[in-house]
Amino acid sequence: MCWHDAAFSSPSGVVTTTFTSPILSPGNFLNIVLCRLAVTPVHCVATGVLRPRYHSFFQTLLTIWREEGPKGLYGGMSAHLLRVVPNTAIVFFTYEAVVRLT
Repeated sequence: MCWHDAAFSSPSGVVTTTFTSPILSPGNFLNIVLCRLAVTPVHCVATGVLRPRYHSFFQTLLTIWREEGPKGLYGGMSAHLLRVVPNTAIVFFTYEAVVRLT
């Protein structure tokens, strides 16, 4: 059992998660938009009228995209990577160990 099985599989977990997460599991986008809808406070417009910044799911999604770009939709990715990288290393290490035993 070699340490390089785990060491070389970790970057693959990072690459896979970064590029496939928005496509295969759009739940990250959904969570970001829903959190913004629920948590964003009301702000004052030039007329003095108080109104919410975000009104609907798609308006929130477009606003995040326009103001923050794609980076805004990757919020929370670092926490997700902290879970995925060790998991990928353990899975590859275990697989290789079992294959060598048989």
